[in-house]
Amino acid sequence: MNRIIILSFCAITTFLPFIGSAQDTLLTRAQQDSLKRAEVIASEYRKAIYEKKKRKFRQDKARKQFDAFLSNTRPDTLQHLYIGYSDIETLPKKIKQCSQLKTLKIEQTAISKLPRWLRRLDSLQTIRYVKQTHTAPLKGKKIKSLQTLDLKSNNWKTLPKFVQKQKNLVFLDLSNNQFTSIPASIRRLKKLEELSLNFNDLSELKDQNLGFLSQLRQLRLNYCKLGLISDNIVALDKLIGLQLTGNKIHHIHPNIDQLKALEILVLYNNNIKALPDAFYNLKHLKSIDLYFNSIETIDKKIKNLQALEVVYLSNNRLYSVPPEIGTLHNLRALYLHHNRLSMLPPTIQNLSNLEVLHIQNNYFNEFPKEMLSLTKLKDVDLSKNDIDFIPSQIGSLPLLTLLFLQGNPIDFEKQSKKEYKKMVFTLEQKGATVNFPELNQKQGK
Repeated sequence: MNRIIILSFCAITTFLPFIGSAQDTLLTRAQQDSLKRAEVIASEYRKAIYEKKKRKFRQDKARKQFDAFLSNTRPDTLQHLYIGYSDIETLPKKIKQCSQLKTLKIEQTAISKLPRWLRRLDSLQTIRYVKQTHTAPLKGKKIKSLQTLDLKSNNWKTLPKFVQKQKNLVFLDLSNNQFTSIPASIRRLKKLEELSLNFNDLSELKDQNLGFLSQLRQLRLNYCKLGLISDNIVALDKLIGLQLTGNKIHHIHPNIDQLKALEILVLYNNNIKALPDAFYNLKHLKSIDLYFNSIETIDKKIKNLQALEVVYLSNNRLYSVPPEIGTLHNLRALYLHHNRLSMLPPTIQNLSNLEVLHIQNNYFNEFPKEMLSLTKLKDVDLSKNDIDFIPSQIGSLPLLTLLFLQGNPIDFEKQSKKEYKKMVFTLEQKGATVNFPELNQKQGK
């Protein structure tokens, strides 16, 4: 096409001497416009040819490097292989020799189709196909041994047919794509146990397709703009872990207790103001993360959650903690910082397995002496409260390795700096880290 344009221009120039002056001027302008267009087209053509040659050169170079790598090793011993940041369009055939290959990661390439021979690698269990330089759907045949498929960050709006062919999949990650619903074809993955759809716009998840994943044990829907927890989620009775961080959820589903096997619930950074009664019926719950919500009260029914080991309730609006929290004998970590607390219930001393206690950035004006009975404490943060006296007995906690006391209005009239320094020295001798900068400040500061 470019040559035809240039030849046409030559024909016009040979005809110019026979044209009148006015017409000559007009044709000259037309000639100039045609010349510019021809130059642009020719330039783009040359650029495209150059880029094609450059890409082919890089592909050939990548293949040679890969061949050289395989020639210096035993391919039949390779278990993990990474191919990335290359213009390569097809997988090197020499991968056929990697008979023990378990994991194949393909990142930022031009590969859009997996070869047939890949399914002959009987040990291949994991494929990570992420951040590709194109948006073409991945093509390929069924790989019987494949159990884990990581397809993050490919800007897909629909699920490639390749995925639904993998009937033995146990783990599927579709995070950071452009899905607006649960793909219908996902219901064919009957053996799926873990599904991640983080960072997709699933504004209101009402899809029935989740209900077909009867074996699902882990579901991650973080930062999906969800406004609610749908009925289809609470119907997943084998679910052990549910992550819903960074959504717009205002209420926990009133039938959340249908998730009878649930052990981990993450609702970090939502808009939850209250916990429904059903929440306190999750008897297998081991970890609850409610950071950055607007919760004001915790019901005494928390005593029902006897399996709890870790509680994250920081950055809420709590004024108090119910005494029943002292019945949670399996509790190992309690995070209550950045609330409106001024005291802990005396029953806190019954948490004999507690290792972590964070109550910084609250309104405590007295040291919670109950914590001195917690001999397994390792990490304590009391910073930025209104505490003016720290008893020296805290230095006797045998396992304490982290202690944060900064930002409190310590009254050195009640106990001298010398006594405090002695306490800090005792802890540091045992290998503990103590943050207490007020000890080094001059009097009056």
